[in-house]
Amino acid sequence: MVPLELLESITERARTRDRTVHMHVAQGDRERRQIAARYGDGSTTIGVLDEDGLLGDHLLAAHLHGATPHERERLADAGVRMVGCPSSITAIDGVVPPIVEYHEHGGVVGLGTDQAPGPGGHDALREIRTAAMLAKADSGDPTALDAAGALKLATIDGARALGIDDSVGSLSPGKRADVVVCDMKQASVAPTVRTPFHTAIPNLVYGASGDEIRDVFVDGVRLVSDGDLVGIDIDEVVNDALERAERVFAEAEADWRAAGSSLVDAVDDGRL
Repeated sequence: MVPLELLESITERARTRDRTVHMHVAQGDRERRQIAARYGDGSTTIGVLDEDGLLGDHLLAAHLHGATPHERERLADAGVRMVGCPSSITAIDGVVPPIVEYHEHGGVVGLGTDQAPGPGGHDALREIRTAAMLAKADSGDPTALDAAGALKLATIDGARALGIDDSVGSLSPGKRADVVVCDMKQASVAPTVRTPFHTAIPNLVYGASGDEIRDVFVDGVRLVSDGDLVGIDIDEVVNDALERAERVFAEAEADWRAAGSSLVDAVDDGRL
């Protein structure tokens, strides 16, 4: 929905200032129809961006499931970084994000959630597990995107996707102290052993629910202590969000119903 002239200006400024442009790219049939209507039959998002010189390592592209394998290879070769949002896109478009394929093309991939109250929430552990499970089911290969690879998507690969892997994404001298401490004696991930196997990573990826997270430090500052957010009243935040949501939905309901969306029937039938 961004005119090419504006996108050209955004891209030029990003390249000049060494910044990243984050954009949804090739998100399924709806986008394909819009691009064809605007630029002509046979036109695709990737083709339009490529022809206009807008591909490069400045671009952080979400989704890409509407692109062809050849187009995804072209994006990876151009240095475009990808964000896969497995829970959201599986629910919205009924497809598996091409995370594994893009990685095989040599592209950098990180994990996202796409939307706050959606099917994935903002739960990183859930997205890690979902990405791994969908990759296995999609390929028919239980070794696809193993636990260690899935965890990398949310750590160092995510940092690479954002272009900040020089300061975060791994525990290394000189990097910021971003640390998550997990209690591996929780029933959901226990027993965790070190010999003869190392089961901490697979147990965390496939079994964790979030209750295992005990402490979180960001740049050395403790933001979660013994499972509780530091300095934030969660009940107050949630109640405030609920009041705002109820007001927005109430004010918009008449216009939404008048638009004649097929979702109106789903709401009236109690399915949404």
